[in-house]
Amino acid sequence: MALFETALRLSGGLSIPSWLPKSTVVLPAGAATLSLVVLLTQVAVNLTPPIRAKLAGYEAPQNDASTAEPTAAARRERRALQKFQVPRLLLCVLLLALSVVTAITGKVEGQAHLLNLSLIGVYVYISGISLWSIIFHSPFNAVLQRHVSFVFLVVWIVYAYRDIWPLATYTLVPADASEGWILWAELSALTLAGIVVPLITPRRRNPVGKQESEPNPEQTASLLSLVTYGFVENFIWKASRMTHCPFDMLPPLADYDGTDYLVKRSFRTLDPFVAKQSRGLLFGLLYVFRSEYLLLSISYVIRIAARFSSPLGIYHLLQYLETGGEGATIRPWVWIAWLSLGPFISQVAMNFYMFLAGRAWVQAGAMLTQLVYNHALRIRVKADVDSSRKDSEGPSAGGPSKGSKNLSGKLYNLATSDVENILEGREFLQILFAPIWIAACICFLYFLLGWSAFVGLAIMIALLPVPRYVVAWMHKIQKRKMKMTDARVQEISETVTVIRMIKMFAWEERTAKRIDAARRDELKSIMKSKAAQVVSANVHYLVPKIVMIATFFAYTVLMKNELTASRVYSAITVFSALMENVRACMRLFPSMVQAKVSLDRISGFLQQTELLDEFAPTEPYTQVAAREDVIGIRATTFAWSEQSHEPSARAFRLRIDEVTFEQGNVNLVVGPTGSGKTALLLALLGEMHAIPNGPGSYIGLPRSRGVAYVAQESWVLSDTIKANILFGSPYNETRYQRVIEQCGLEHDLSLFDYGDETEVGERGLTLSGGQKARVSLARAVYSPAETLLIDDVFAALDVHTARWIVEKCLKGELVRGRTVILVTHNVAVVEGVASYVIFLGQDGRITNQGKWSRVAQDDAALRKELEVTQGEFAVEIGGTNKDTEIKKLRNSGQGKLVAPEEIAKGHVSRNTVKAYFSDLNGGHPFLFWGIVIVGILLCDASTIAQPYWLGHWAQQFEGHDRSSVSNFYYLGVYLVFTCLDYVFRWTSFGTYLFGMMRACQKIHQSLIESILHATLRWLDTTPTSRIIARCTQDIQTIDGPLSALLYNLYEMTVSIFMKFVVIVVIAPIFSVVGAISAVLGGWWAQIYLKAQLPVKREMSNTRAPILGHLSTTLTGLVTIRAYGAQERFIQESYLKLDNYTRVTRTFYSLSRWIALRLEVLSAIFSASLATYLVYGPGTKAATIGFALVQVVGFSHIILGWLRLFNEVEIHSNSLERVEQYLHIEHEPAPTPTGIPPAYWPASGSLRVEKLSARYSADGPRVLNDISFEVKSGERVGIVGRTGSGKSSLALSLLRLIHTEGHVYYDGLLTDSINLDALRSKITIIPQMPELLSGTLRQNLDPFSEFEDAVLNDALRASGLFSLQGEEAGGRITLDTQISSGGGNLSVGQRQILALARAIARQSKLLILDEATSAIDYETDTVIQKSLREAVSRDTTVLTIAHRLQTIMDADQILVLDSGHVAEFGPPAELLKNKDSLFSALVNESGDRDVLRAIVERTADA
Repeated sequence: MALFETALRLSGGLSIPSWLPKSTVVLPAGAATLSLVVLLTQVAVNLTPPIRAKLAGYEAPQNDASTAEPTAAARRERRALQKFQVPRLLLCVLLLALSVVTAITGKVEGQAHLLNLSLIGVYVYISGISLWSIIFHSPFNAVLQRHVSFVFLVVWIVYAYRDIWPLATYTLVPADASEGWILWAELSALTLAGIVVPLITPRRRNPVGKQESEPNPEQTASLLSLVTYGFVENFIWKASRMTHCPFDMLPPLADYDGTDYLVKRSFRTLDPFVAKQSRGLLFGLLYVFRSEYLLLSISYVIRIAARFSSPLGIYHLLQYLETGGEGATIRPWVWIAWLSLGPFISQVAMNFYMFLAGRAWVQAGAMLTQLVYNHALRIRVKADVDSSRKDSEGPSAGGPSKGSKNLSGKLYNLATSDVENILEGREFLQILFAPIWIAACICFLYFLLGWSAFVGLAIMIALLPVPRYVVAWMHKIQKRKMKMTDARVQEISETVTVIRMIKMFAWEERTAKRIDAARRDELKSIMKSKAAQVVSANVHYLVPKIVMIATFFAYTVLMKNELTASRVYSAITVFSALMENVRACMRLFPSMVQAKVSLDRISGFLQQTELLDEFAPTEPYTQVAAREDVIGIRATTFAWSEQSHEPSARAFRLRIDEVTFEQGNVNLVVGPTGSGKTALLLALLGEMHAIPNGPGSYIGLPRSRGVAYVAQESWVLSDTIKANILFGSPYNETRYQRVIEQCGLEHDLSLFDYGDETEVGERGLTLSGGQKARVSLARAVYSPAETLLIDDVFAALDVHTARWIVEKCLKGELVRGRTVILVTHNVAVVEGVASYVIFLGQDGRITNQGKWSRVAQDDAALRKELEVTQGEFAVEIGGTNKDTEIKKLRNSGQGKLVAPEEIAKGHVSRNTVKAYFSDLNGGHPFLFWGIVIVGILLCDASTIAQPYWLGHWAQQFEGHDRSSVSNFYYLGVYLVFTCLDYVFRWTSFGTYLFGMMRACQKIHQSLIESILHATLRWLDTTPTSRIIARCTQDIQTIDGPLSALLYNLYEMTVSIFMKFVVIVVIAPIFSVVGAISAVLGGWWAQIYLKAQLPVKREMSNTRAPILGHLSTTLTGLVTIRAYGAQERFIQESYLKLDNYTRVTRTFYSLSRWIALRLEVLSAIFSASLATYLVYGPGTKAATIGFALVQVVGFSHIILGWLRLFNEVEIHSNSLERVEQYLHIEHEPAPTPTGIPPAYWPASGSLRVEKLSARYSADGPRVLNDISFEVKSGERVGIVGRTGSGKSSLALSLLRLIHTEGHVYYDGLLTDSINLDALRSKITIIPQMPELLSGTLRQNLDPFSEFEDAVLNDALRASGLFSLQGEEAGGRITLDTQISSGGGNLSVGQRQILALARAIARQSKLLILDEATSAIDYETDTVIQKSLREAVSRDTTVLTIAHRLQTIMDADQILVLDSGHVAEFGPPAELLKNKDSLFSALVNESGDRDVLRAIVERTADA
């Protein structure tokens, strides 16, 4: 009512309507009557269903919540509520008694007497429903309490208007003053019952979704606690007393923040596969959060209304001083209160707005991340291409190639940067409400300055196209920036994925340069984006200034009016509010632009990414029938993507006329490398795009009876061995132990300290290739699935282990009766177990199929394959393999390999801040900081001078004739101050911007170099998700928020200093008050920081597992879908998102807690200064106005400074996390003395003396005192059982693991040579080759060192051309596109290309580590022949192989056994010793005569 009266008076001094005071008498009775009517309606609605049921003759369903026995938590909640309800009932009875006493004594008359009589009835009604809600326990009690609160509030408002408001005026007296002390007793009781109790009463918990054992304090917090964020008070005090607050101490997750509930709430609108109607992502989010946005709108409207209290208070206060109080009706302390309480209410509303927006932001983030994750489970793995490309073609055995993207990198960006950008655009309401804000400002200015305000409005409208063009320009720049960021992130994610290969080939420096080039392109776009933001900010800074100048010009020159201090400074405050709104809009416009770009990207991913056929909308005539009664395919062609099914020379297609697998038996799929064996399994699983060839086409696979899949590239979870085998199935001890035995894992587990509880690490780094293959096989065998699809599991196993798997596993009782479809090149090993065989030709067609006995007899190709492989396998082994290679890294306890992420404690370290500042100033600290700080200082001085000059202008009209005041002069000087402000601002920020770009470049470069030069041990024990999080999320924070906030902090610090000087000059006593306020604010901020910093660190650490889970899922997507485990992985994603949400919600609640408390401090400071200036020593109105404008700004700046300081320290956590990775375990740095002679190596001679090796400094030895010597040009075959140390020897020669002893390469000790020089002169081909996305030419020669002729010769020598044949179609050429990781090639093809890459390097030492294990025997023979011809005679070749035929023509044979040299010598000499291990291996072979003949032929040659 007070606000209404004031508004009426301001608008023209209108009187208050005569009906208003009379209506207050009936308001309490009217409110009680309305409450009773509504209450009876609610009761009737609740009782209608039971009555209706009774009349119909059936029993109505009972509400379980009302009939069930209350839980302990419910009883505690009821007792807590009664502690507040009972006192309120007693207060109500007291009020009733006081009203009765007043009526009996007759102290009041007239309207007051009528009011008192009506209140007796009102209090009786309130007491009755209050008593009812206390006695009877019912869910309806909350409704009764709301009715009580409503009626009490109305009564309190009536009394406040009648008896409190008059005290603020000079003319009115309390209407009920005749009651005496009873009046004040009633007011006190009413305030307690109607205001205090409802504000401090805890709310009832309204559980939704999955309930935690203990509710989050926010769910039961009272209204006062909710508005003041007191519900986090206990946590803050506890956390501030601890060195580091652990995750478990955080408040529990609220029910409505749980991901499972959020998914149910949102996916029916957002998920294109669940939503009934397509709203689009933007409107879908708005619909999901419609309730939140309604509350946000109300909060923002309150903020706008309260924001005008400052100019209103300044206007009336200065007017009071100008007139000496003549004609004033409202006391000045009221305007002082408005000056402080108005902004305080505005900030409370804004804080609540931010609280609601923060909650919606976190919830929307979880929704969008889970939406991306769920959609990723539907995409076609091989089709990781830009869907807009219509000409995608694949190489011979693979999928789409042109435009191939790094799918992991793209999804990382979607789940991090794009989701973040969308959520940063959440405050678009501020832009939507900007017209209302501007209209309110113009209306206020109209009442102050007349029609001149419309001149300002016209100028503003005329300038509108300028911001629009700026925004369009920013949108274009932002799209370019996101494209550059995508390129860098994809480059980094792919680099991290293949970092082992980069280290083996000594490509660190060149890779760093390539990433650095991508980074420089990104920084150019970031700099343009920052410059665009500065231009935008300055444009929108100048617009309100121009509007103000135009308005004052019109008021003084055109309207010929005189300025007064009250009009000038209240107008300045309104213009400041207008400028603040415009600035906020312009600050948000870049976020809106980023959000729009990211929204389009996620929408494109949801709508345009190619999906599996079961999810893709297709016409009925293009669908292939799915059958459960048969396992097979009929009349169907398969392509890797929908875009590659069109005729093309290079697009691989699997063409199946008809194939039916025998159920309950082992089915064998064989064929040459690249013929489509893996594709056949993926076609059965629905991973390939199916095109029907006729009406009878079908794909048969009994999914309902379970399917298990063992991929050729073994996929394991970063979990324990046991968890990998169980894979979500119930644990059965007997079955589990039999699986361990039959998969040959018993001895492996015995060598681990923690057995099957040992963590395998990311990508199974603690396991050898054979162990990973057997763990994957054990997973399939343990599962209850009736159909097992096994893709070449024997490629990673030696002869003995393979035979064990066949005899014990495939012939065992656990597999007996189950359908097995087995892809392999090792035909001989399954000769006795396979029942049915399918032979694939090079063109993707089945050339033969049928019973083993018939096909083996009729098919010449199969017979030849069988004859070649029979000689490679030993007779049945009596026991499991005795030696198993274990990369036995020392675990950190309880089988854990990957240590928890390090979390810094306390404040951000000085060294971190010092290093960043050093990067900023670029070695010229005095020059750099001098320009930045002096520029800010001069800018702020000109900003303060502007309102002072306007006040000085207004003072000229006091005592001077209006015509003697030169308005143009004062306007001109004001314009000069504005221009100087603009120039100094640009100079300062431009200098800082260049320093920021320099620092961002240096930090990123240092991070990449640090990671690239890390030890293999560190890379093995650090999940890639953590590395990628540093390179994406943390770098993005340093590029954006941190650098911007830091500059704002400098700016605000100088501004505080300048404003404080002004206030102290005007009111020196307030230097003490300011110091006290600063100390108190600093104390609060310190407590806040101690609690906030560990929460921010936990926030960063809980983000990485989300990315890690996404990466793991993408890597094993085919396996997950084959097992039907999508739901389990979705639940795991829920858990990780819940952890992140729990931390993030706490983080934002803490931010609101400090903001509100600093605002209280600010309001007290403003009120005390205003009181001192008004009631203290006489001061001119203009000076007081200038001081009030400064103090209002000063209080807000103090609040903003503390917020900024806190945010800078919080965002510095990203700087700290990056700094951690700059000080990790690194390999020795190059030194001048480590540079070998230019001619080195002139030969490939190799001498090893007492070489020992271990994978970690404190781990067990995997090689023990190995010594041997190889002459230049010799070919050495390295053999030994699985785990004997063959691969470890290869790594030790490259110094990739810890070594002891001496290795001489061409006469030089390798320990004395720089690592890059050593590794660049040795070429290794690992068992699982890694390829990059791009053309084949880029894979063979990433840094453009060779001519195409050299590369083609390397391809020819690798056997690729022999494998492909001479026909033009289906050939892989240098221009063939390779997808990320070589995903569109078979493993065999990848090995061939890796071999070609090695040949092209022409090193003097070539190491082949099972380089042809996934290649068929015929192709392997061709490759070995090509190698002998292509590799120069002085090149030493070390060949690690399980296949004896591969190394029988070697010059020397090195036999390893448990990390020791068992035998070394020419194969002929070793065979002469009948007791040698090598002789035993050959003699056990089924084709030993052929092997001996090869040795003899080689010896003769």
